[in-house]
Amino acid sequence: MASLIAGHARTYLKHGLHNASLELLSCGLVKVSVPSTMKWTPGQHVFVRFLTSDLHLLTAHPFTISSACRTPNESGKPSELVFYIKPRGGVTGRLRSMAAKSPGCTKKILIEGPYGGVSVPHMAQFDSILVIAGGSGGGFSLAMVDEALRLTGMAPSANEKDRSHSRNLQVVFSTRDHTMADWYIEEIESRISQSTMLSTDPDNGFETSVSVHGTAQRNSGCSSSSESDDVNGTGGKVPPTEVTTTGSFSLNVHRYARPDLSGSVARTVAMAHVQGTHVQKKQRVGVLVCGPASMLHDTRNAAAVAQGRVFGGEVEELYLHSEPFV
Repeated sequence: MASLIAGHARTYLKHGLHNASLELLSCGLVKVSVPSTMKWTPGQHVFVRFLTSDLHLLTAHPFTISSACRTPNESGKPSELVFYIKPRGGVTGRLRSMAAKSPGCTKKILIEGPYGGVSVPHMAQFDSILVIAGGSGGGFSLAMVDEALRLTGMAPSANEKDRSHSRNLQVVFSTRDHTMADWYIEEIESRISQSTMLSTDPDNGFETSVSVHGTAQRNSGCSSSSESDDVNGTGGKVPPTEVTTTGSFSLNVHRYARPDLSGSVARTVAMAHVQGTHVQKKQRVGVLVCGPASMLHDTRNAAAVAQGRVFGGEVEELYLHSEPFV
């Protein structure tokens, strides 16, 4: 046991102390921001130990990293680890209380990891990327989007110099909380708008499509149907899809509708086949998912079905990375 504790101590000391700032967002998530010189890849998670007496000092808690690792040469400042945490009981509930009481407060932490994730060389090879996320797994998708856009801003590799077409990035986010859906829309629009590659280098950048689904049903309270419909502004009908298109970026917002995950996977692979036929080069497809167990299950099944198109020679590769809530 002593040797195990010593091993963990060495892992934590390798990264040293960090200062984590806490912010309670309007959607209810706690945003934890940690300036750091450590390296990580998209989709990885770390174990965090909060060095405060009011939290479990000896307990490490896993959090998925929701930001891309950028060197000072790329951003002009140190990289920043970002975590979006859904407050529940215990430590996460106490984090929420601290962030609410003292917005922007700073806490000392130790970090172990990172673990898991998708390698940068592999990420750079995908011609089409489908990112699927649910609930607090939205932070995972933001990290993947950041990384995809970061790669387009780098000098093209030997493989990319021969690339004669735009790549496709599709994002599907689903949540029962419409407040969280609104937060996600604002957050992903902000991140994508910061990437000038969408318009300045279409041959190397991504054509990006984002689909946000707010799945909660309308309240069925004691008010009359007409009053309820008036409040929702729907008149008893499903509201139309909200569509925003700017350059190579499109955003589709679906209220009171669940995403068709199997259809999204099938369409992504089919589009990659068509694109590959057009450019006479078989495409590589990456499917990256983070969310509840049911979402992971449905996506895995859809990927297994779509794998037949790889065996049939229609696409070069179908890569699946699944990440449970952490």
